[in-house]
Amino acid sequence: MPEPVGAEAEIAAATVRPGQSVRVWGAWCTVRSVRSERYASGGLAVVIGLDDGPGLRMDAPEPLLVRDGVRPTAAGDPVVAS
Repeated sequence: MPEPVGAEAEIAAATVRPGQSVRVWGAWCTVRSVRSERYASGGLAVVIGLDDGPGLRMDAPEPLLVRDGVRPTAAGDPVVAS
C-alpha cells in the first residue's frame, strides 16, 4: 500500500521541527532534532539532526523544502545530488 505523502512547502530553516521530512542531497530525510547557535558575528545558525547521514548547519532564514507525515528515505537508497 502506498504511503501518504504530505504537502510540500518551502520554509525557513529556523521553523523546521522534529518529525518533518526535509529534502536534502536529492532525498527526503526525517528531522530528529533542531537547535540554534549564534555565530561569532551575531547571526543565528540552525543545526538540524537527521535520521541518516550528517546533520545540517545553516543560516536560520535559509529555505528548505519540507513535508509532514512521511517515512524517511530507507537506508541504502541512492542519494543523488540535486
